[in-house]
Amino acid sequence: AESDSDAVKRNILRVLQYIELPGRLWGPVADRAFALLADTSEAVAIRVFAMTVLLHIVQKLPELKVELQVLIEDQLPYGTAGFRSRGQKVLMELEKLK
Repeated sequence: AESDSDAVKRNILRVLQYIELPGRLWGPVADRAFALLADTSEAVAIRVFAMTVLLHIVQKLPELKVELQVLIEDQLPYGTAGFRSRGQKVLMELEKLK
């Protein structure tokens, strides 16, 4: 069964995908999203939403691009179908960034 904290994390990340974060939050949100994405014990939805949040931050902070690419590529072979689908989409978007 899902814990309440999983629901909270998932729903916060879901919202963060759709809002314009103020610059002062890019670093702290990126740090937390990277930690959630890297933690394979987290629910898939949490990790997928974290991936999208990170994509939006990387579009503003391109120096994080390689870190995100490597993390996704490392996890793709072990991910669920949904994780792989989102991971491939995010990797394609990252390729478009300079």
